Amino acid sequence: MSENVKDEVAIRNLVENWASTVRRKDLDAILLNHSPDMLMFDVPPPLESKGLEAYKKTWDLFFSWAHDPVKSRVCCKFVDGMRFAQLMPCVH
Repeated sequence: MSENVKDEVAIRNLVENWASTVRRKDLDAILLNHSPDMLMFDVPPPLESKGLEAYKKTWDLFFSWAHDPVKSRVCCKFVDGMRFAQLMPCVH
């Protein structure tokens, strides 16, 4: 298995595991692999979250909106050495 394929498998597993924590609404596990000085852009406002504490607060809004069980799909793209991952909540 090439290094790129190994990287893609590792990234896909990391993102799938994170999505699983979102579906379980396990906030501690959601935050586990994030840097304290992270920067996230998202919708709805706040459109920009600087730092882990600001990011953590965005989950209150998400969980108040999301129905049980939280349903979502993960999309990972690997193009020319770039890795993109996205978790899309499914609207009920």
